[in-house]
Amino acid sequence: MPAELLDEANQDAEEEFIFNEYAIDDTLDPLNRLLLYYQSDFSLQRLVLVRELCSTAQYAGYAESARAIVPLLTSFTQDAEPVVRQALVEQLFPLAEFFVQQGGDAGYQYLLNAFLPTAFELLVDKNVEVGVVALETIQKLAQLVHKEHVQSHLLNVVMTLAHDERAEDYRVVAAQLFNDLAPQFGSVFCTTVVLGELELLSNDSSFTVRRTVGSNLGGVCAVLTTEEAQRTVLSLYLALCADEIWGVRQACAESIEKVSEGLPEAMRVQFIVPAFQKLLEDDSRWVRTRAYESLGRLLHTLRSEDISPELLRLFTEMAFQSDNVESPLSEYCAFCFPAVVQVIGPSRWPEVADAYATMLKDVQWKVRKSLAYSLHEMAELLGTDITEEAIVPAFELLLRDLDDIKRGAVLNAEKFLALVTPATRDRLVPLLCHVPLESENWRLRNEVAKRIGAVAVLLSPDSPSFSSVLALVSRLLDDSVMEVRTSTYEPVAVILKHLRGANDEKYQNYLSSIVKLATAYSFRGRQMFAYVTEQVVKVGADDVLENALLDGMVKLAMDPVVNTRLVVDSVAERTILKNESWAHNAKVQEAMSVLQQQATSQEAVDAAAENAEAAVANTQILHDDSTADAVGMEVQAQQQQFDEGQEEFLRQQQELFHLKEKQELLQQQREENLLRLDQKEKQLTMMGGREDGGAPSPPQAKASTEGQPSVAGSGVSGVVGAGSSSSNGFSNNARATATSGLGDAAAATAEGKGSGTLGAPVVGEI
Repeated sequence: MPAELLDEANQDAEEEFIFNEYAIDDTLDPLNRLLLYYQSDFSLQRLVLVRELCSTAQYAGYAESARAIVPLLTSFTQDAEPVVRQALVEQLFPLAEFFVQQGGDAGYQYLLNAFLPTAFELLVDKNVEVGVVALETIQKLAQLVHKEHVQSHLLNVVMTLAHDERAEDYRVVAAQLFNDLAPQFGSVFCTTVVLGELELLSNDSSFTVRRTVGSNLGGVCAVLTTEEAQRTVLSLYLALCADEIWGVRQACAESIEKVSEGLPEAMRVQFIVPAFQKLLEDDSRWVRTRAYESLGRLLHTLRSEDISPELLRLFTEMAFQSDNVESPLSEYCAFCFPAVVQVIGPSRWPEVADAYATMLKDVQWKVRKSLAYSLHEMAELLGTDITEEAIVPAFELLLRDLDDIKRGAVLNAEKFLALVTPATRDRLVPLLCHVPLESENWRLRNEVAKRIGAVAVLLSPDSPSFSSVLALVSRLLDDSVMEVRTSTYEPVAVILKHLRGANDEKYQNYLSSIVKLATAYSFRGRQMFAYVTEQVVKVGADDVLENALLDGMVKLAMDPVVNTRLVVDSVAERTILKNESWAHNAKVQEAMSVLQQQATSQEAVDAAAENAEAAVANTQILHDDSTADAVGMEVQAQQQQFDEGQEEFLRQQQELFHLKEKQELLQQQREENLLRLDQKEKQLTMMGGREDGGAPSPPQAKASTEGQPSVAGSGVSGVVGAGSSSSNGFSNNARATATSGLGDAAAATAEGKGSGTLGAPVVGEI
């Protein structure tokens, strides 16, 4: 037991030591906490401090931050943990923004002399993730640099990295920065300096550097303005497209879109398209695959007349290659299809119609998903006639597909239905209304609920499909998911506004179904009425509110359920009372007055309940106090009884110990008596043998000694005269006498234990 207590004490001491060693003192302000723990041996503490650098600077102010925080950047830059250095890079831009905004010119100098050098130092960090984050940070910091400081603090540093022959990683980073910082460098620096540096890097012995250059020419192309500079960068790109390393050619195929966008249209047709066609026929399958993936984006940068039928055919053939294991080209074709159609126009639709019809039945669900999300765009690009012929069947087909694909068709259903004829619309709306009824996906039902109001506005109240919309709205109002019901409130108000000037019978029936919500048995239905009223105010259906809904709001102001009254009050505060035309309405003021009265009475009831609870609590406290006293007295009595029992138990234990000692003494005396008797017996035997000469004893001697009670009754002389037979009788009687006392003592001991009295009776009997 003591060992366990010692181990527990040691463990508690160790835990307390660890807590004191690694816990941050929360009583310190952020700046003092940073200054105290920035060199902590615990990396997690340093990480937390670095992540709070910007907030610490805002707390301390510009002057204190410049004095205390900026000198710590060097320590964090050299931190042994990559995660700390990465967190530092992430904090550099917000910290620099704070310094520039609060410090003016002095803060701007910290940007040039502290934050930018730190970012460039971490750009070449051994950890890849730190370098990636540093590259993004430098792009952001460069936006804060003034034009007069671009060359000295940005361009020269990047050129230094580009000329570093020791590590190719520096040159790779330089190639990326030349492209990413091209907007900050400007057209002049890009023409006079950057192009020359890129030309050197494009001829670098490392294919990694050349590949990086091939992937990062689009930004430079977008900045160049002179034809000579554009031809220079074009020649660099074409040379890299013919590089002997397939990875370099693959990078060129990937960046074709940005390069094409940065060049004039004549150069695109004359140089880019032929070079790209060679990439489509490259010996490496990886280059060909990447080229086909980029084909749609390249076609989007061209004009319709610049796209030859052969080039367009190469694009449409991708739709028939869904079984390509290496790369699902049909996915890229479906994704870029609206962009290509935008370029070629409806006139060239027959050239791509078969490809579109094939992709609608593609086994890859991602292909059909891309087509579902672009239905409204295709309908807008192709016009009504082609839409009725090709896109409407696609809409019907995709609405019967998987839930993810249905969702794509539903998201822009109102835009698509607005582009078809009324007859087609009447045919498609019931199909759309059937989507949430057959789906257990509440998110899909929610998307339909958000858009059913806009779809209803497209229909005439007398159209046969309008009844499907009304039935769906009623169904969605009773949906099991609150999000779906909430999304339905606005469509209900929109439909009310749409119906009020049309068919009176249909309008009255629909309005009565909404008004019935105010007297619904479920409080949830009554709350729906308040929310629908709020949406009616937002859509501007003032006559509906005045004539039909305000009376229900007055009734709900007296609702027995508190939550319903709270909803009415919140709706009034959010919308009705903020509208000047409704704030002074008599019914609105009546409802607010009733709510105020209900609130006052509820406060009185709550106060009475609190007082009653307080009284009950006080009574309970008094009862608890008296009960506690009684319980305390009972505990004391039980404790006293326990102590007395303990004392009695100890006394009995002591008596038992003494009794055992006496019993052992008696046993020892018995053994001594037996030993003396044996010695006497031997002596008497020897004496009898000498007198009789060893003759056997007569039988009368034995009879004369029988029945003698003890050794004392017979006498020693009688025994001597009786011979050996008398000696045997003496021995037996003596043994019986000696053992009888011991047996009585043992019996008395057992009796003493049973009666609970130890020692006294035994001693007396002995």
